[in-house]
Amino acid sequence: MGAKLPLIVFLCLLFPAAVLSFQWYTATVNVMVGLFFDNFNEHVPPEAPDGWTVYSGTWQTETDGTTVYEQADKKDERACSIAGNANWTDYIFQVKVKFNLPPGTPPVGGAILFFRFQNESNYYFLFLSEDKDEMRLYRRIGGVEEQVGSSVAVTLTEKQWYDVRVSVQGQVINVWVDGTQYFIDQESGGNLTSGAIGVGTKRYSCRFDDVEVRPIA
Repeated sequence: MGAKLPLIVFLCLLFPAAVLSFQWYTATVNVMVGLFFDNFNEHVPPEAPDGWTVYSGTWQTETDGTTVYEQADKKDERACSIAGNANWTDYIFQVKVKFNLPPGTPPVGGAILFFRFQNESNYYFLFLSEDKDEMRLYRRIGGVEEQVGSSVAVTLTEKQWYDVRVSVQGQVINVWVDGTQYFIDQESGGNLTSGAIGVGTKRYSCRFDDVEVRPIA
C-alpha cells in the first residue's frame, strides 16, 4: 500500500494553478488582576466574613437574594469595617450599596465608603446621605476631618441597590453611581498615598455586596 500524500501536497497536485496562502494570526490578551473581591457567598448568615476588621458597629452577613454584608445598628455615629492592604496605592473601589432601614436619629443618615484607609485617624471617605439625597467627599488627616469640594445631588432610595465606584489616583478622586459620574477629577487636598478600603454607615442600617478593588494601570 502506497504512502499517503500530505494534504498541502495533494492540494497543489489537484489545483496546480491555484495559489494557496496560509497566514498565522496571534492574539494578545491583557488580563487585569484584581486586588480584592468579596461577594460574601462563602459564608452562612450571620457568620462574620473573613478578611474584614470591624472598628465599630454591629456587622454580620445576611440573606438578601444572595449573602450580603450588613451593618444593623442605626444609632452608631460611624460604623466601620475595613478590608485590604494599607500599601495599596492607586485603585478603583467598587461596591453595591443598599439603604436597608431609615436613620435612627435623622437627619444625615447614610452609607460610608472608606478608601486610602491607614488607621482611624487617617483616611478618605465618601458619604452617601439617603435622607438628604446627596454625596460628600471627606479627608481625615491626623484626626482632623474636612469636607473635600462641594456636596453633589443624587437620588437615593431605601431598599434599592446602587453600584458605587470610587477611583483614586494620586490625589485625584472620581466617583460614579450606577454609571453616572458625580465627582470629576476632584483633588483630595490631602497627602495619603496608599491605604485599604472599607464600608460603613452613619446612623443607618445598610447592606453591601460585591466589594471589588482593581489597580489603576
